[in-house]
Order: sequence, then structure tokens, then C-alpha cells
Amino acid sequence: MSEGDGSRGSRTLPLVGRGRDLEGLSTLFGAGSDSTPFYLLTGETGIGKSRLATVICDDAERRGWQVVRGRAYPVEAGVPYAVFSDALLPLMQSMPEGRLEVLTRGGHRELQRLFPPLGEVDYDDEPGADPGELRTRLYWTFAKLMKGLAARQPLLVMLDDIHWAAPSSIGLLHFLVRQEDLGPLRILGTYNTDHREQNPQLVQMERSLLSLRRLSVHHLEALTASDTSELIVGTFGTRGHAVDEFAQMLYGWTKGNPYFIEQTLDHLVDTGRLHRRDNTWVGWGTESLELAPTVLDTV
Repeated sequence: MSEGDGSRGSRTLPLVGRGRDLEGLSTLFGAGSDSTPFYLLTGETGIGKSRLATVICDDAERRGWQVVRGRAYPVEAGVPYAVFSDALLPLMQSMPEGRLEVLTRGGHRELQRLFPPLGEVDYDDEPGADPGELRTRLYWTFAKLMKGLAARQPLLVMLDDIHWAAPSSIGLLHFLVRQEDLGPLRILGTYNTDHREQNPQLVQMERSLLSLRRLSVHHLEALTASDTSELIVGTFGTRGHAVDEFAQMLYGWTKGNPYFIEQTLDHLVDTGRLHRRDNTWVGWGTESLELAPTVLDTV
């Protein structure tokens, strides 16, 4: 909460109840048998997938890894390879001239098919070419690029909301992850379990990569009542019986969903039901709660 006006503002809530998840995801940075190339964070709407993925990305940067981040969007579900373009284009466009040619061993032309902003593509330069053959060349060139990037500096690719990713992106992701000798290349993805079944390619990819032991899936559960209490104490710096009772009520209303908790607390502060008095947060003695409008829009 902001000290000046009693408003939470843009302050991020403490990360609680995720110690075991972080411990499991820490194998991402290893090189042993516990580490797979691809890690998936899954869970329902608002459970904290993107927040935890950001924590992992920040940790990677502190360790000296290069981190690129992309997101899939429902309105772009038909755009080929959009999630990879979102993640990698800024990096590739910032490279010195000729670097891509070296990393892909002369495959810059195929990359232009994958990432059109890298250069104009003449789609008539190979008349009669088999689309399957062109796609195979594109896949292999992309794999060369990713291996080359990781060889220069450990690379983490974070792909958020891949339940919205186009089939082309899912196919390319599967091809890349199943390659051997990827070196210090890791991919961290998130998807919403509420939308998983709407993307059959995602379901198929997950099953395939699990069977190949190239994927680790980490499903995020809701916070417990104890986690909710810890979050409130960490956010407001206030303890006591009234706070404990409020935490139990909040947990009952939100079922431990971190986004619902955050939005409900914001709403209570914005409406003045929770406010500062003599440098202490008060208003915990409420007998009922109402979900914030932002939560109602979500559910």
C-alpha cells in the first residue's frame, strides 16, 4: 500500500505459497537429468502463472541468462508463428549485420519466411516447391538459430498464454523441443487450463513431449487459508484477531485465487472500507465482502 494516500497503487503483492513451485522450477537452470528443455506452468484464470514466470525470468537474468519474452493473443490466433515473433524479433533486429547468417549457417532466407519483418520475401522464387519441404527447412533453420543463440549465452524463452498460440507455433515449438543437444536453451510456457481443450494442438503437443521426457509440467494450485493470511500481513503489516478473521473470510470468498484476492483488496482500499488511521490499516471488522467488479468481469 502507498504510504501517502492509502492506495495500493501499482505495488505488487508479496509472493506467498509458491516455495515448492519455485523449487521445482529451479531445475530449469541445471544440466542434469532433472532438467528438461521445456517447462510449462498451468492453472486456472488468475492463479499466478504469469507472475511466477516473471520471477523465474528475473532469476535467469540475475544468473547471466539472456531472456526473451513473448505472448500469444486470442485475436491473433490465426497469425503464423506470432508468439515466436513476439519473443524473438526485437533480439534479431538488434543484431549486427551478418550475425543471423552466421547463426543459421546461411539460412537467413528461411528466417524471413518465419519473421517477415526481417526482410521482404519473394514467395515466387521457388515455383512448385513442396510446402512440406519448405516448412521442414524453416524448422531446421530455426533450430540452428536457437542453438546458436544459446551457445553464445544461456537463453530462456518465455512464452505466455500459449493456449492462444496458432497451430504453426505449436508445431514449431514441438519440433524445437524434441531436438537433442539444445545446450543451455530453456523454454518456459504458460497456459490457462480453462482454455486448454480449445486448442487440440496444444493438448497433442503436451502429451507427445511428456512421452518423450522433454517436458516438465507444473500445475499451480490456489493459495491456502494460511497463505492468504500471510499475504495480508505481508501487504499491510498488520496483525491481530480481526485481521485473522478477515483473512479467513477473504479466503472463503476468493477460494485462494491470487488475482481475486488482489482485486478484492484493491476494491476495499479504493472504496475506503480498508484505510489507514494513525499509520495503521483499519477496517478489518467487516461482516461481509463483495467481489470487485474486475473479478466479476473475469468470472
